[in-house]
Amino acid sequence: MEVTFSEGGTYKFACYRLTYEESKSPDRIAKIKADLASKGKDGYSIAITCDASPTPPTWDTFANSLLCLDGRLEMWKLMQESWPHHKAVEAQKGVSKMSTSYFIFTEVQVNDQWHCINPQVMKLLPIEHLVLVPTLRSDSRYQFEKAYRQLECDGHPFTVDEMSRNLQASVNDWLTPEDSVRIAVCYDDILKLLNTSGKEHSAFALRSEVAAFQNDESENILDFVSVDEYRKMEDELKKAYQYFEWNDRSGAYRYYEEIQKKVAAQVKDWKAINPRAEITSVRIMLFST
Repeated sequence: MEVTFSEGGTYKFACYRLTYEESKSPDRIAKIKADLASKGKDGYSIAITCDASPTPPTWDTFANSLLCLDGRLEMWKLMQESWPHHKAVEAQKGVSKMSTSYFIFTEVQVNDQWHCINPQVMKLLPIEHLVLVPTLRSDSRYQFEKAYRQLECDGHPFTVDEMSRNLQASVNDWLTPEDSVRIAVCYDDILKLLNTSGKEHSAFALRSEVAAFQNDESENILDFVSVDEYRKMEDELKKAYQYFEWNDRSGAYRYYEEIQKKVAAQVKDWKAINPRAEITSVRIMLFST
């Protein structure tokens, strides 16, 4: 059980690399905690990877996925694929920013088996067959970039074999999953971010900018102040501002909110058709090419 200690500013990580046998041990977390305590390393968050590579994971590997989880004192992030696959993920980030596409599908778990619940439409040409409709699709790297980074932090990579059978059979209509970056995210983690933080911004904003934003005449609100700053303003200046809560057009919150609404609708429809089936878990499957 190898460990690499990494630090970046106020962040400190103990990056454990396990063998396949160690990763299957049911008490591995307790062993890792005991090992960390024996080394006298206080205040370190723990990251875990099951890796057969002779080269230990680097600081960048973990920093990219863990630093955005600011404020959490303990973070367990079990990578479900090997280090070579994570290198492929990193390589995908370097692909030209002109042609990135993102596809999200929804799966539910019933009796320990996953099922994709996306609706289907009929494709007529060249061969008539049913095609899954993605929960969300984006062809804009610029617009979806922040949401992708947040999903990457909240989720984990998955293999083609871990997909539900109907998603495996249908996803090729949209992409080649073997050549895609694949991230699974628990639906509860999406709800957690929305329930904990609400909107991305809560402040006193210039009334004219709020109006332009609400009318889709601008992409963002730039002129806003905190509650304390607003209280210090002269009364006449205060009239130009109003309290407002909003999400950036290209922010993670906006897309998380959109994903949440679409997934909730799909789950509701699926339950109506399968009233006796008990869903034990819901996840979204993100593909990027």
